[in-house]
Amino acid sequence: MRTLSAISIGLIVLGWPVPGLALDVYVATTGSDANPGTEARPKQTIAAGLGSLGAGGTLFIRGGTYPQGKTLSINKGGASNAARTTIRPYQSEPVAIVGSAGNTISIDASFVTLSGLDISQADPASADQAKKGGHGILIWKKHDVTVSGCTIHHVRGSGVFVGSDDYNPAAKTSSANNILFEGNTVHHTCMSNSERTAKGWGQGLSSFFSVGTVFRNNKVYKNWGEGINLCENDRALVEGNVIYDNYSVNIYLDHATNATVRDNLLYTSDDSDRADFFPYWSKANSPGNGILVANEATKKQTNSGHKIYNNITINCGSGIHVSGSLTDSLIANNTFVVGAAWGTGIGGGKEAANCSLLNNIIVSSGRALGGMSPKGQWTSDFNLWFGGSISGVRGAHDIAANPRFVTGSGLLADGYRLQAASPAINAGTTVSDVTKDYWGTPRPQGAAVDIGACEFGVGGGKWVPLPGGKAEKKSKR
Repeated sequence: MRTLSAISIGLIVLGWPVPGLALDVYVATTGSDANPGTEARPKQTIAAGLGSLGAGGTLFIRGGTYPQGKTLSINKGGASNAARTTIRPYQSEPVAIVGSAGNTISIDASFVTLSGLDISQADPASADQAKKGGHGILIWKKHDVTVSGCTIHHVRGSGVFVGSDDYNPAAKTSSANNILFEGNTVHHTCMSNSERTAKGWGQGLSSFFSVGTVFRNNKVYKNWGEGINLCENDRALVEGNVIYDNYSVNIYLDHATNATVRDNLLYTSDDSDRADFFPYWSKANSPGNGILVANEATKKQTNSGHKIYNNITINCGSGIHVSGSLTDSLIANNTFVVGAAWGTGIGGGKEAANCSLLNNIIVSSGRALGGMSPKGQWTSDFNLWFGGSISGVRGAHDIAANPRFVTGSGLLADGYRLQAASPAINAGTTVSDVTKDYWGTPRPQGAAVDIGACEFGVGGGKWVPLPGGKAEKKSKR
């Protein structure tokens, strides 16, 4: 156990109790809540362990399953980022926290790190309970919270929901700010919509009415709602995620401002059960869009200031679609690949103002390539189009040619690198915000920037296994 302050040690020497000041507290299924919470004599329940934990301390949870009869409240926060409260497994022992009714975990303090846990919900006790959506993790009106390395699955509501009721769209402030989700796996959430009869649904990872939320290097798949959702918030960062086979949109920007969406891989797989996740409104049996920018929520603000670049979308309903107002935004150096059975490369944008579509590759296997509406104010140029009809804005430097990908098939980002003979090489224009490619390699590598998400001659990052036996190259960023 970590040492306490000199005053605390003095009190202990005098024989006086110092409740709640332990910096290291241990919990084990074989422990007792009557124990002091030391490594040798651990508490039995996580709630009791939190009750003995001092601010800025670490709760070590020994391996096992910890059912929760009610929402587990993490209400012991730290004083600063340098003195955060941490809840994590002991060493690498597997820890499962299983909720019942309501939310499984509620983080009710700031300067908290939650790491390495398996978070789920037990089967609903009734058909009525199955239709109600408790979240895996709720973070409400808190700041400087990190959720990392967790697996969140089989919950009726959203996997993680962060939000507030005090977001100020003019000042861009919120009590929910500086929240980081990194390296998590989120699947089979929003189960209240698993019968596909709900009028609304949650998200795998969601940020509502918040500021500065970061979603980095997560795997988000087969959720009965959106994959990642940014709703009426500001300055969010969505980067390095692998997102696929979700019931609705994979990344959804809804009334958001100043979001950066980069280096993500989004796709629809060839799994036999993928049709179960196709949106219910689609008569064409089409999967959800890769990226959707729309204005659906409370309309206190409209989408503006976005930077969307270095993303790869494969076989989604549309690589990117813009619906409603969008201003002062950039869509650049993305690779949008549409399958033969459904979808449009890109589309919408008729209400856009001062927006740019630059250096993108849009490929279709006989389907419409689409394009941004000429009714909007688009600077659209240096894009490469191949395989279908173009209905939107074109530029003087656009190219209509086969991009000559390394393979141009499959669900691995590595297959959408460029061959030496690709017409996309050195054919782009410099975009000040796009200084690296999907793999984290500086741009340009040649005489000029390459079109698409990948610079020629780079790639081949670390192999990362994905559920279902697949593998994916992970960005070096």
